[in-house]
Amino acid sequence: MISKKWIRVMADLLEITPEEEVVEIGAGTGNLSLEIASRRPKRLVLIEVDPEAVAILRERSFPDIEVRILNEDVRRLFPIKTDKVVSNTPYGISSEMFIGLVSSEFKRCVITFQKEFADRLLAKPGTPSYGSLSVIAQVRFSIRRIAIIGKTNFFPPPRVDSTLLILEPKKVDFEVLESLLRYGKAIFFRRKKKLRNSLRGVPKDLLSEVPHGDERPYNLTPEEVVEVALWLKERLGASG
Repeated sequence: MISKKWIRVMADLLEITPEEEVVEIGAGTGNLSLEIASRRPKRLVLIEVDPEAVAILRERSFPDIEVRILNEDVRRLFPIKTDKVVSNTPYGISSEMFIGLVSSEFKRCVITFQKEFADRLLAKPGTPSYGSLSVIAQVRFSIRRIAIIGKTNFFPPPRVDSTLLILEPKKVDFEVLESLLRYGKAIFFRRKKKLRNSLRGVPKDLLSEVPHGDERPYNLTPEEVVEVALWLKERLGASG
């Protein structure tokens, strides 16, 4: 990100306090990192996979705070545990990044995603973008869409616009998350067919018991999808 305006906005939205650790995923050459550091968190952890960008980060003049620079692929570090997370997400790993955040622990995440991907997270039942990611996102997080950010605010500019989101975790039972992550895609495999006719791997003698079996998955509310996922976990167990 090269826009000073949006860099300030992202740092502001983190609402950093002096006792907090901030993790920036995909720190690049440190434009956003410096702005965050100026807010003086207790610790700033910068994760960047590109060795050349890491070399630039190590030459940056940060304020007198603890700064850790990790030359790592964040996908190998999930789940993470910290206070605040911030990221301008590389579009190629949006899904993996999001699922990693689902399993992580933090108070708030300020993040940009490709607009189309963000639309999927926010989609409502019955709409074209609604699917398993929508359900996982809305069960796991309170999500606020802050703004659409044009591609010219990044370098190199991507082909599409981005959406700035705030993610704040909800208290969710581990069993619920585990079931959604395991069975979500199966539930939405044929999203416009009746659920009992689209589920794979369920014995025929159990299909009549499927909750909301006569409904089409894309019309189910997140709460109803959770009900189905828990039923699948109970009935299929280790074989599902």
